[in-house]
Amino acid sequence: MRKFFHFLVFLFLIFLFFQCFVIFLSKEHHIKYQIVKGKKNFLIEESYQIVEGKDRYHFVVNEDYVFDTFVPLHKISRLIVDILYYEDNNYTCIYPIFRTKKIKMDVLCKKDSLFSYHIIKGQNKKLDAFVSSIPHYDARLFEDNSTQKKNEFVTVYSDNVLENHFIALQNYKGIYHISKKDIIQKNKYYTHDIYEPKLSISHDKYFVSALYKGEDTFDELVIIYLDKNVKKVMKVPDTSISSSFHLINNQIYLEDKSNDTIYLILPSKKTYRKVSSIPKTSSTFFQNKNYDKIEESSYYYYLYKTVGNKIKVSRVFKENNGIVMDLFTVDSIDKVKYYDEFIYFISDDTLYYYSDSTGLKKLLVYEELHFNKSLSYFVYKKH
Repeated sequence: MRKFFHFLVFLFLIFLFFQCFVIFLSKEHHIKYQIVKGKKNFLIEESYQIVEGKDRYHFVVNEDYVFDTFVPLHKISRLIVDILYYEDNNYTCIYPIFRTKKIKMDVLCKKDSLFSYHIIKGQNKKLDAFVSSIPHYDARLFEDNSTQKKNEFVTVYSDNVLENHFIALQNYKGIYHISKKDIIQKNKYYTHDIYEPKLSISHDKYFVSALYKGEDTFDELVIIYLDKNVKKVMKVPDTSISSSFHLINNQIYLEDKSNDTIYLILPSKKTYRKVSSIPKTSSTFFQNKNYDKIEESSYYYYLYKTVGNKIKVSRVFKENNGIVMDLFTVDSIDKVKYYDEFIYFISDDTLYYYSDSTGLKKLLVYEELHFNKSLSYFVYKKH
């Protein structure tokens, strides 16, 4: 009998080990659980997956509130342990309490659509009092910092520079490199001013631009390795200046329609390869006639709508595209780039970024952005 009991314990331990091993290898989970607060019941749908090498947790609460976190938590499940709730005649709001203090998010409110509390802070005294009573809630996370560092042309809001995001801002002779460590570093890559870099593209840590030899064609590409501040020149066949770059599936293609040729550009190897066609994307596009423009990123559809003389930017999740979240409103918006869960854009002479964990932040002011719309910027990480 004792031997049989030990055998059962042994089998149970093997089963437990197998379950742990499966969980360890799994790259996703989808679970549902509940939190009951008096008469209020919160049904939580939690999804975890590794997307492009990053942990992503996606939450739906009572089919009304939708939000993400990208904090690396190594597959921990049932992340929400409590929910604080507010309701009045205008708004309902929730504030999830997580297992870890690493996750930073704003109070999430709902009226006709979802929005973060900081957008209406100061407009509702009862809601302000509710938020002020939340332990460990830090309103400063969503405030735009005003600490400035300047060089001769660029003003950077240094407290708003993100630790792991590096910015390359074009100027007429090269690039300003902006990072948390070196706020403004100027690098010259050209011997004379280039006012209109017409044919260029950036991806990851590479900036690729045509080096014109005449009025009609070019046979060299300039590759700037942004993370190393190094410029190299790469030979290509004679190509028309009316050609175009394409970024498809994280690869750079150069298309010359005048010669009916397409090249796959490999900047890491400083080489190219002739290909027969450009791959087609297979995204499922979100459509809604209520918006002027809709654009897709890795996780979301961004919605743009003119309201009066301003641009209102909203978002839907790909998994829950019936729930709209209003993000921010600006005077104008140009050169939008989607980088992980962040959206970067230029408004007049100012570069901004937004994420749910930071709110809308002003990153830098460069007066030339107002006068020269061909200038751009790039966001990258150092590996």
